[in-house]
Amino acid sequence: IRHLYFEKERSDVGEALLAKAGDHLASFEQNYAFYHIFGMSCNAHHGKLHSSQSHVEQLLQAHSFRIEHENAYYVLDMRCITPAGNSQLHLCSIPRSSEEKFEVHVNVEVVGTAQVKYLTRNTAYLTWIGVVERYRSQGIGREFIKLLTQFLLSKQYHYLHTDTASDNVPAQQLYKTLGFQKEGCTRSYIQV
Repeated sequence: IRHLYFEKERSDVGEALLAKAGDHLASFEQNYAFYHIFGMSCNAHHGKLHSSQSHVEQLLQAHSFRIEHENAYYVLDMRCITPAGNSQLHLCSIPRSSEEKFEVHVNVEVVGTAQVKYLTRNTAYLTWIGVVERYRSQGIGREFIKLLTQFLLSKQYHYLHTDTASDNVPAQQLYKTLGFQKEGCTRSYIQV
């Protein structure tokens, strides 16, 4: 199940939608809901169900779906971030239609990569970011994000959304120190 949204007061609609999906789900060995590989949904930009949709979660749980994975969800107003200060890093952009891949270089060596999806006129979503292992714990991830925000601001994007696994404490600390605000959590589900 990729999308399952209905008004809070209309659990009957949710039941009807889930029953309709159930006809199709019966042919599969294992069933998932809001699994991130299915793609982006309208409430969580990596496809998982946002915690603000608790009525949807209650319906899923009533039908034997359990939490498969949980992420912490963050939003940054990029207009508030201080510019990058590491002059050794250079950002390289590789545009695609609704997303863009980025590399950060020290001299000619790629030391990190990231991918950003463009959601609305002023909102981007950081789908992933990584730094080459031997360059970790040197502040490159922090500066990489600052370079990304400068680039996005120059394109008139003001907000950057992202997420990370709920147990990925180092990434959560990095986001918090850069000014990201935690905006709930998102979850995927598996039927047991």
